[in-house]
Amino acid sequence: MKILVTGSAGFIGARLCEGLKEEGYFVRGFDRISVREGYADEHIVGDLLEPEQVDYAVSGTDAVFHLAAIANVNYAREHSLETVKVNVMGTSNVCEACKKYHVPIYYASTCCVYGNTSAHPTHEEAPLKPTEIYGCTKLAGEYVILGYNRLFGVPFNIMRYSTVYGKGMRKELAVFIFLEKAIRGEPIPIDGSGKQTRSFIYIGDLIEANISLLKSGVMNEIFNMAGREEVSVLEVAGEALRLAGDPNNRLFFREDRLGQVMKEQIDISKIRGTIGWEPKVGFKLGMKNTFNWIREMI
Repeated sequence: MKILVTGSAGFIGARLCEGLKEEGYFVRGFDRISVREGYADEHIVGDLLEPEQVDYAVSGTDAVFHLAAIANVNYAREHSLETVKVNVMGTSNVCEACKKYHVPIYYASTCCVYGNTSAHPTHEEAPLKPTEIYGCTKLAGEYVILGYNRLFGVPFNIMRYSTVYGKGMRKELAVFIFLEKAIRGEPIPIDGSGKQTRSFIYIGDLIEANISLLKSGVMNEIFNMAGREEVSVLEVAGEALRLAGDPNNRLFFREDRLGQVMKEQIDISKIRGTIGWEPKVGFKLGMKNTFNWIREMI
């Protein structure tokens, strides 16, 4: 099988390309930037907002993992129009090509679509109340895909990722910031109270979930993909300090960011019951692995 991965130069996309290759799939990457050799068997430099380029990338493939997006919530807030174009119109272009070539789309959405829901643990049928432009555009992308399925029969799976961390993660993500600051002996910044929680998922577990879903043959479903543990920001900071061997509780609190989601407790019983996947790497082990990677980098 030939699999297209959009966003193949990104944190998750690069790891997914590698994982698919290890499973014997031929992988075609598509991204706005070129990458070092090794992520994919074939790499196309292109733009989601150029329909002809997307059409070319999708042609001849058997499935599309659509991960390309503006995913930095702060950048998305500051560049809202660009975010709408890339995350919504770009997804529409992918769907149009999938319709043309009869290719199923696996869409990387986000648990941010739930926002500050009152339904905990949060299942796939929970109310959708995104609080930030990023989550809003990813939810709009979901509706675009559902529309292409209902009107044109385009097969899909929507995968709602929780907060992802691990080797290769972006430097602007909280886990990276906290670990780097702890290693350097610098104060760790905390937005708001630090009591907000996330269901962190280790990158290796997330890649396994994506590939397991592909192998299962299950289609036209929405799945949460998350870790089992609900961890607060303060707990993340504390674990970073512990790993760095820093006895001092050097945290500084600053004004919370707009649209903060206070509780992320994600229910993964649907994917567990449907395809038998569940995460293997606990938060402390995942943090240790990530700590070791960052320490080698700096």
